[in-house]
Amino acid sequence: MAPKGPQSAAEEQARIEILDPTQWPLLRELRLRSLSHTGTLLDGVREAEAALPPSHWQELLATSVFWQAGVDDSPVGTARYTPQAGYGHGGSLWVDPQGRTRGLARRLMLTMIDHSRRRGDSDLRGQVIPANRPAVRLFRSVGAVPTGWLKPRTNPPHILRIEMSIPL
Repeated sequence: MAPKGPQSAAEEQARIEILDPTQWPLLRELRLRSLSHTGTLLDGVREAEAALPPSHWQELLATSVFWQAGVDDSPVGTARYTPQAGYGHGGSLWVDPQGRTRGLARRLMLTMIDHSRRRGDSDLRGQVIPANRPAVRLFRSVGAVPTGWLKPRTNPPHILRIEMSIPL
């Protein structure tokens, strides 16, 4: 067997795990970290979300499925699936800069697609900011197409999000 290259070794060290309801502090930590990084293109204001009570994070885990990506013993990314009427919604996909170049964003996306497919959804939809070229490339690489839906971001509101759909 040929030795594995550095990318393969890095991928082996990475893991994707579903968060259970008791892990709301980890979900909170990952969300706040994602909002702390310059260039993060997620809706939300770190200070406002940091003030949210534990019940908010517990409710998120009760109504959506979250996965965390980890490298060694460090959580470095997250993704969220929320069931809708006939389709699934994927969102909050984020990987910390220290976890990038390991294929984790793609693995999180494929995990959401697989979950949505197993639930019998017609498609998995998500929103992306056109200027976020890595996110647009990721969506397109898994067969996503624009739905024509546009919506301003919550923060800042002058930037539009487009909805992408991955047919299942």
